[in-house]
Amino acid sequence: MHQSRFARLIAGVLVTLAFAGCAQTTSSAVPAPTPVVSVTPTAPNGDYAFIRNGDIWVHLGSAPSHAITKLHLSAASALWGSLTWSPDHATLAFVLNAPPIAPGFTAKNPVQDTGTLFLVDVVAGKLTAVPGAGAVPIMGRHVAWTTYAGRPVLAFTQNGTVSLYTPSQNQATTLTLPQHVWEIVTRGATLFYTRANNIAPTGTAAGELHALYIPNATDSTIAQLGAITLPAALCSSLLCPPDTATPAVPFAWSVSGDGTLVAYESSLAATAPTTSNPTPQTTPVPTTTRFYIAQRGGGAPRVIFAQIPAPAFIATWQMALSPDGQYAVLSLAQPTTANYGPFVQPLTGNAAPQNLAQADQQVGGRPAWSPTSQGFTLTAVASGPQVSGPQDHTLATFLVNGQRITTERSGDDLVWGE
Repeated sequence: MHQSRFARLIAGVLVTLAFAGCAQTTSSAVPAPTPVVSVTPTAPNGDYAFIRNGDIWVHLGSAPSHAITKLHLSAASALWGSLTWSPDHATLAFVLNAPPIAPGFTAKNPVQDTGTLFLVDVVAGKLTAVPGAGAVPIMGRHVAWTTYAGRPVLAFTQNGTVSLYTPSQNQATTLTLPQHVWEIVTRGATLFYTRANNIAPTGTAAGELHALYIPNATDSTIAQLGAITLPAALCSSLLCPPDTATPAVPFAWSVSGDGTLVAYESSLAATAPTTSNPTPQTTPVPTTTRFYIAQRGGGAPRVIFAQIPAPAFIATWQMALSPDGQYAVLSLAQPTTANYGPFVQPLTGNAAPQNLAQADQQVGGRPAWSPTSQGFTLTAVASGPQVSGPQDHTLATFLVNGQRITTERSGDDLVWGE
């Protein structure tokens, strides 16, 4: 992440103090890192993209990484949303706020900064603004590719709704449902999303995790996540937030590659479902934040990352399931301290989570799993005194056996092509 994104993420943490929590723990000591020593590790294979020096860089096949845009944007003024690969790896979608290139504005809620939705051809480098996209939020997952009706389709959020854009037809259609949407993830024709519910003038709402089967608009509630804080009251100036009725839902969550497993963070006690994916009928009892893994379609969720000690600071988390559904990884939303994660939890058997931290680096961001589930990539910053700036950032890939590989230097926000 760029330094401007650090500042906004820090502001976002302040906004979310009311609901940010700590992992369940029985110990206050951070478990020692447990890397596995073996022969020279084999780096994961696959296409990936990342941000470096104000431009998008890609790594395709065995060719060296190279810049595909020539924007040379300042890290102090440009806000980048997450890069997202099209199914055929021919196009990247992303949200950018860097006036006058990408007209946007800053909403009152600091985690709702918005920008312009772009497509970029990974070979030609041609930039195209998605027509009708309007102001799309930057912080979080608001853009997702899928294949629908035999064609690549781009899903994106704006004003709490979800729209589908088909590049071959150059048109976008807004779905009637769902409403008050925050983040989205797609798996086939199923849209997974978080949303705000029970919005009231009291200044609080309830965060929920849902799944919507797009062809017939069948919606199911996967989990209740906990209380969230509404953004500021409606503004009266000409530059108003895009959707003051939809606050950020900051709970960490992830979906396996085939959509059968869902992991999520919740500040509510688990409620065992009585039928397949119902809305819980009982009122959960507030508790400390925990992390759960659930099998879609049946069975009670079970706790994961239970043995991780609570950090000595307000923690905002990111979580990601490996594409094969065998591992879950938990990381801090931004690099803040050495020796604290990332943590990897095997989802088979009763193995405890493993701390893959290194004393020489602070690691954070959203874990980006390689398509082979061999490892995941995060942004690392050297511990101790350092020159502040993106040039100090390393894109480090952690293998599930505990080893670490430097994938790229001087980069941010890497994403693997699925």
